[in-house]
Amino acid sequence: MRIGIVLSRRVDYVERLHSLLKRQLKLVSGDVPDKREWQTLIEAVNDAYMEFDADRRMLERSLELSSNELLQANAEMRAIIQALRESEEKYRTLVENVPIGVYRNTIGSRGRFLQANRAMVKIFGYESIDKFMKVHDEEGINFIAKPVAPDVLLRKIREVLDQ
Repeated sequence: MRIGIVLSRRVDYVERLHSLLKRQLKLVSGDVPDKREWQTLIEAVNDAYMEFDADRRMLERSLELSSNELLQANAEMRAIIQALRESEEKYRTLVENVPIGVYRNTIGSRGRFLQANRAMVKIFGYESIDKFMKVHDEEGINFIAKPVAPDVLLRKIREVLDQ
């Protein structure tokens, strides 16, 4: 009976060993040594293998979570960029097609045009948006410094709206 208990303990002990450690011990000695002085070393090495495996699993899980978070952030960023493009297109279409003169310019008396729509170009009597965009003289594009007579401006606006 005592031999059965000892063999049972040995089988349990060997089964608890890390598979890599078992393979290394079999290569070196043909089997797992029974001697008590080897057991402390074998258990320490086994614990190190088990801890390494646990650490590796934790790192793999962390990497998986980080990858998923990056994929989600990337998808959200793509959706935001697409929404921005659609918003810009709506704004551009509105500004280009509204029958009222719309422009953007840099500030200051020496400012320059950044953007203008077709209605603005027609109001000021230019042939193309490109020519209108190049307008600036010594006083810049300050319309307040060179006001257009209200009746002339109103007539030009009506001409654009009637077209």
